Amino acid sequence: MLNEKSGRPVFTVRSKGIEVSVWENQGKESVFCSTSIKKSYLDEGGVWKSSSSFSVQDLGVLAVLLGKAQEFVLLDHKVAPVVGDVVEEVV
Repeated sequence: MLNEKSGRPVFTVRSKGIEVSVWENQGKESVFCSTSIKKSYLDEGGVWKSSSSFSVQDLGVLAVLLGKAQEFVLLDHKVAPVVGDVVEEVV
């Protein structure tokens, strides 16, 4: 499902400044998925930054977002070209 030219994830879900993305990768013999997780925040100067560290308060949001990513991989993911990316916002 990865658009080879864009290098973009096949699925992204976001909430509360946290983003979980699923990437499709071509292995030697098969296609597999990997996941990236980041948190975006404004620094003291008002510049957007990202981090891979999370507070205890973030754990609930992470659990929900990772569950949605797992659901996509297990239930919705098809190894075939797609026209667009799947992006979901969780409120």
